[in-house]
Amino acid sequence: MVVTTELAKDIDNEKAAVLPLPARTAKRPRDIRLDLFRGLAMLIIVVAHVPMNPWNDWIPARFGFSSAAEMFVFGSGFASALAFGSIFNKAGLWMGTMRVIHRIWQLYWAQIASFLVVVAISAWATRHLATADYLERLSLGWFLADPAQGIAALMTLRYIPQYFDMLPMYMLVLASLPLAIAVSRLHRLLPLALAFMLWLAIQLTGFNLSARPGSDWVWYFNPLAWQLLFITGFSFGMGWLKPVSLRRTGLVALSLLVVAGCIPFAFWGITAIAPALTDVVLRLGHDGASFIFWHWPIWFSHWSSHGAPGCRASGG
Repeated sequence: MVVTTELAKDIDNEKAAVLPLPARTAKRPRDIRLDLFRGLAMLIIVVAHVPMNPWNDWIPARFGFSSAAEMFVFGSGFASALAFGSIFNKAGLWMGTMRVIHRIWQLYWAQIASFLVVVAISAWATRHLATADYLERLSLGWFLADPAQGIAALMTLRYIPQYFDMLPMYMLVLASLPLAIAVSRLHRLLPLALAFMLWLAIQLTGFNLSARPGSDWVWYFNPLAWQLLFITGFSFGMGWLKPVSLRRTGLVALSLLVVAGCIPFAFWGITAIAPALTDVVLRLGHDGASFIFWHWPIWFSHWSSHGAPGCRASGG
């Protein structure tokens, strides 16, 4: 929860940060739909991480197979296409890669700095407020028991503290963009095919990265699996995938049926019985249906006011 604000700010500022100075004069109009869903995802993530919060019983994850995390990762992929796509296309693969590395470098230090600030605040609150052991709640005992080892593991991303899972995952999936751009020159669907093959390999092997040395902790957001959703959003943003027209009311009605039909099944423990089925068919299906259903009123409002512009993958 602590780092998601930085991630939202990062995505919001990417378009201005990655473009050369002369190119900033022709500013692209913002897409309120992307802003809306990113904002909703951030709000839901905050609500879901507030302890003893009754609103946590009413977040989307309680009524379907996808959550705000899927919405946010997909939106991050789409936003990354808006931020970096033109650099790759106009300045070339090398310059685009340098821009991506620069963004990852910024996110890396945001991760380190925010964690150290939270450790200091939690230590002070635990000692002086005497209301709760915040260090224990954040599972910081291992880090504080051997700070030298903890700092080394933190700096090399071998230690991913609790509630600090999002930025490391985002950094690694962002690092895949140069490869995605490179292979897209062979075929525009090749990045998505490779992303799916990597996801499938992870499902079959169960491989994950260690989140703490000497323990069985693993990354909560396995970047090798979540990259599929990120690359899917990126593919839509780049125009490699073409969305269906939202003027098809039958599709909107089908999306409503999927969203409503998932409600009773979300409580049946299907995620534990068939995790691979849940990840692809149920979670992505529910996420896509939710996006279409909630996206449609915004698109219709824009269409009514400005005329039907069509629904382009580039975010028009």
